[in-house]
Amino acid sequence: MVRLLRSTLVLACFLATSYLAAATVEIIAPKDYQVIQRQTRVRGVIHLEGKLTGVEGDIQFRITGKPLEGSLPNDWQTAAVDSQKQLFHADVAVPAGGWYRLEVRAVKNGEPLAQAAVQHVGVGEVFVVAGQSNSANYGESRQKPTSDRVTSFDGTRWVIANDPQLGTNGEGGSFIPAFGDAMVKKYGVPVGVTCLGAGGTSVRQWLPKGDEIAAPPTTSASVAEVSPKKWVCTGGLYERIKNRICQFGPQGFRAVLWHQGESDSHQREGCNITPEQYRQYLARLIQSTREAAGWKVPWLVAQVSYHTPADEGMPELRAAQQSLVTDGIALAGPNTDELKSEYREAAGQGVHFNARGLQRHGELWAEFTARWLDRLFASEHWESDIRRFEAADRANPPPPNAVLFVGSSGIVLWKTLAQDFPEYKVINRGFGGSQIADSVFYADRIITPYKPRFIVFRAGTNDIAAGKSPEQVFEDFKAFVTTVQTRLPKTKIVFLALNPSPLRWGNFAKESKANEFIKAYVAAGKNLAFVDIAAPMLGTDGKLRAELYAADKLHNSPEGYKLWVQLVRPHLAEGK
Repeated sequence: MVRLLRSTLVLACFLATSYLAAATVEIIAPKDYQVIQRQTRVRGVIHLEGKLTGVEGDIQFRITGKPLEGSLPNDWQTAAVDSQKQLFHADVAVPAGGWYRLEVRAVKNGEPLAQAAVQHVGVGEVFVVAGQSNSANYGESRQKPTSDRVTSFDGTRWVIANDPQLGTNGEGGSFIPAFGDAMVKKYGVPVGVTCLGAGGTSVRQWLPKGDEIAAPPTTSASVAEVSPKKWVCTGGLYERIKNRICQFGPQGFRAVLWHQGESDSHQREGCNITPEQYRQYLARLIQSTREAAGWKVPWLVAQVSYHTPADEGMPELRAAQQSLVTDGIALAGPNTDELKSEYREAAGQGVHFNARGLQRHGELWAEFTARWLDRLFASEHWESDIRRFEAADRANPPPPNAVLFVGSSGIVLWKTLAQDFPEYKVINRGFGGSQIADSVFYADRIITPYKPRFIVFRAGTNDIAAGKSPEQVFEDFKAFVTTVQTRLPKTKIVFLALNPSPLRWGNFAKESKANEFIKAYVAAGKNLAFVDIAAPMLGTDGKLRAELYAADKLHNSPEGYKLWVQLVRPHLAEGK
């Protein structure tokens, strides 16, 4: 009997051990050292995917590490399991930060059967870098990031971003380590980069397959002569960047950083294109990738044309690159033509960067990227308002040629616009607490689509209250005008002056200074009007007229809005 019991126990242990050994869990995504693009400044979503063998229980996971803000849940969470396909998955909302450790285990009756882990997962910033040699590995010396939170992706694997970078050509150094270090230092999150640059390429060589080009580039790669003096792009480089963009998915990375232009600057006869053609080709590339990706991929475009100390660049080409920014097609990247011989290889005689140049090149990209990101993060507060506007527009499309009122709370609280201006079709797109730069940032979503006849714009007092100088308010106003007029050249902008209020009376001197700058600028411009709403809100004694203000001593009373109607209407009538 004892012998039988022992045999039974041995058999049971053997079967249990065999079962445990047969159970396996494999994490397919995320990969080690992968950076997932955060959705807001403080949050992102990690897509967990994996496969299992011999597992009949639950799949659990947990994420540990230090987030940028807040904390991670300590408990194990359960993933969804497809038993037929032997797969599991979960979309996990987590704070931005990392590196995180992701653990997965199979559990049955409270006992672990199998486990797996990814040691380094980050939620931060991801960028696609493309262009020619100075976007690739052609620097004079290889670089390494000082932070272990800068990684590179070649479409399959993620690794620490030591030069030479994966996925691009050249065997030398790049600006990626310096760029990544600067971004990690500023934002405190991991940074991932995928590099696609190709040395010596013209913008013509990045076009979609079959696109005609005005002249062949100096190298024949990626182009073909289909008939005498008729050249087309073969599309190889376009497919490279398109496929990587699509691999990340919608909003799966932050932006494309485009650094290219040397091979389109001062080329020999028969291989040169005009700055206007350059602009046309790059705009075509940008738009094509956006259409393929299914979302408006941001592109930051550098000003690039430098060759040697004897040929320090082509201003007309830089102007063509900058025109894409001015016209709202792209965002501003650095002007690297400013990095002259002391930053260049071969004792200053080359086109590529030396170690000092690579460092400065990366820092410049970080500076320009951060300017845009800071505006983006500052504007996140109003994203729900903007989406609400867009939903309303889809449900009830507003009429064209209307009068669009846009700006901060003075516009939001103007509830009687339709009654105040019955002779016009009016649209209210105010969002409270906003500054001038926020209206610039959201212009393509809450201004351009309406094609308004007039824009009545009221903002700036929040800017001063937030600590901006009158000069900065003026610069932001000019950016607003440029943004609108490049997209809507026939639309008249009616600007309501920064007006005083009892709550912010101490800001009136700075508000008045900003008004002086803006008034002079408007007087010299076209399709602009300045409405002085500040002076009429003061009495003959120079004090504020109390009847014009609401109980909060900041916003208008009904009497205050009646005054604004009287002041605005003549400027709308002038445009009839």
